[in-house]
Amino acid sequence: ILLWIAVRVVRRNPAISPSAAAWGGLVPIVVVLAWASFQFWPKFLPSRVYPGFPHGLEFVIAPLVFAPIGMVLGLAVATVATRRSAP
Repeated sequence: ILLWIAVRVVRRNPAISPSAAAWGGLVPIVVVLAWASFQFWPKFLPSRVYPGFPHGLEFVIAPLVFAPIGMVLGLAVATVATRRSAP
């Protein structure tokens, strides 16, 4: 749904750069997924001991909650930052 909204906004407004909007949405998603990985793997792999709670819940919460929020905020920032006058 969020991607559909983003595509509609970029297509209707020629003043928005589509590539900047795409990068603005992609970068926060990659950052959130990298953050989730760095929260889980360093705690689990060195000792191979049950790490306790949340034991991998980061991999569910980050993509479902934080990544879409980051995508929308990144798209908004890219839209405002690259707004140019329409011809």
